Amino acid sequence: MWAGSSLADNAQPDSSKIPREVRELEGKIIASRRSIRSGEFSFKIEEAGRREHNSEHHIWFSADGRIRQERKYGGELQVCIFGKENAFYYSDSSGRFDNPDPQRRFTVEYLPTGVAKPSDVPFMVRDPRTLMMLPGPAGLIYLYRLESFIEDFERKDVQFSSTTWNKLDAFTVSCNHPKTGNHVEYDVVPSRDYNIVRWRMTGSFPSNEGKPNGFSCLLSCDLEQMPGGSWFPSKIDYSRSTDADHSQDERVWIKPIAVNQEIPEKVFSLAGGTLPSGVFVVPSRSVIRVKPPPGRDVTWEGPVLYWKDKQLRPLTRADELEREASHKAAQEAEQKHQD
Repeated sequence: MWAGSSLADNAQPDSSKIPREVRELEGKIIASRRSIRSGEFSFKIEEAGRREHNSEHHIWFSADGRIRQERKYGGELQVCIFGKENAFYYSDSSGRFDNPDPQRRFTVEYLPTGVAKPSDVPFMVRDPRTLMMLPGPAGLIYLYRLESFIEDFERKDVQFSSTTWNKLDAFTVSCNHPKTGNHVEYDVVPSRDYNIVRWRMTGSFPSNEGKPNGFSCLLSCDLEQMPGGSWFPSKIDYSRSTDADHSQDERVWIKPIAVNQEIPEKVFSLAGGTLPSGVFVVPSRSVIRVKPPPGRDVTWEGPVLYWKDKQLRPLTRADELEREASHKAAQEAEQKHQD
């Protein structure tokens, strides 16, 4: 995390102050990740001493921007889908979609893709291509773009030097962030598809007493070859410690399942999972409730839809009558059970 600062500077950094060899190197780093145009990845985030915060992610993404993310967290399955026209979100725990009383079932929320953003709550899409692209925990990568470190943060005193990693030639890029005072370094290995393999960040932030509290972060990874032969992180270790002995340790296990292969169309629809029939799909207000995005139309109101027999269609009066009858039958069955 960018301690003691906002997540991104407001001003666009001046790239002319970056040494030419660093600009060329970072262009190759971005191009290597951008060569992963589509894929299916899974990864697991484990926090030391905080098992309740562990999470598992399964993500599909296409070259045209469609996305499906299935996240297991706290015993709950959270699913978001960005299709061609709409973005959907739903969560399920303890079979709430299977409740015989339709009024007690969970619903699916949706927004047009022109209104929704993958970084918005409740979607929070974690693009695996951003792993190891910033010196922070993996759980926060939904806040960043692939180019965030290079394009969104002002840097000064940028230095470029040679080093080694696992007996391979590597380069170190170091810089200071004027707004935070943080010092950041990363190591990149050209012979391993320009993967960044280490980050180091040091700095300080105000304590509750107003005194500076120093911190340090270290991020490192192991690399393996993905399907197709390109190199990608297989394990990431993140650690953060402060002068006050507060520490955070995280390990991420990554498995690329398919890279640059065609993904079935239904993956990016409600038909791609185990969503049962008979579910109401309602306009989402979550984005508006949490934080209205500045400059974006958040007044959109859409119709209630119905997911029935693997098809999404407008809700009809017959659907409403069926829902009312099912609700009445479920109440009668519950009352009979109690008696």
